[in-house]
Amino acid sequence: MPMVFHAMPEAFQLMIVRKHLPAAPEWTLQPQVDGIVPTLVGCTIAQAEEVGGRVRLGLERLDGGRTVVMADHVIAGTGIGWICGGWRSFRPRCRSGWTA
Repeated sequence: MPMVFHAMPEAFQLMIVRKHLPAAPEWTLQPQVDGIVPTLVGCTIAQAEEVGGRVRLGLERLDGGRTVVMADHVIAGTGIGWICGGWRSFRPRCRSGWTA
């Protein structure tokens, strides 16, 4: 069944993409995270290494700066950029309007 989407008419595929993508489940977790878990946004993980049972992350910020943080746990999200560049199951015409 995974390939059934490809068998659908292109107009149907475009309608599904416009109405249902990208998914945004993060709002369901927001009350459990905001103000409770330290959050950094707009960063790219440039380096990660284990140091004494913890994680040292080298981060590159959007402004070009760099930050190093130590953490016990890391939850990293890829954001919309992954969907834009990584989902090949949709025809190029469907993906053409997606931007990161």
